[in-house]
Amino acid sequence: MQDVKAGIAEIALITGKVVVPTIFEYVEVDHVCKKESELYKKCIVSFGKPVIISADKGLFEQTENLQKIMESMRRDIWEQENIHKNALSSEDMERYVNHTYLKKYKAFGFTYDSEWESSYLLRKGKAIENEYYIDSHGDFVPGIIEM
Repeated sequence: MQDVKAGIAEIALITGKVVVPTIFEYVEVDHVCKKESELYKKCIVSFGKPVIISADKGLFEQTENLQKIMESMRRDIWEQENIHKNALSSEDMERYVNHTYLKKYKAFGFTYDSEWESSYLLRKGKAIENEYYIDSHGDFVPGIIEM
């Protein structure tokens, strides 16, 4: 999940409209797949309570609040669906690499540029790893999955 940008709060403030936190969570199957169309067993769309953006509070503070609300919504979905993504160590390495490869190279009508995307994956000012692969020693290491 990428960070919520302050522009959302700013537009809501200017227009006088509420922000409705919305999460799209694609639930992946728990096995290795042959094609991208087999990856997901369902998509869950969750709507949070409308949030009013106030001129009395800072936009960045309110944006961070939206981020926390949406992160909590996503964790709730994971709990309901028994999804465990709290640590990379809980991932099945073969399945993770298979799913990441299919999403990256086999997705219909979509291309993913790892280097470009990684520049947008920031959390609290720190870049995070967005792909892992199995190296020649069989270790699960951060990096970029290549074709």
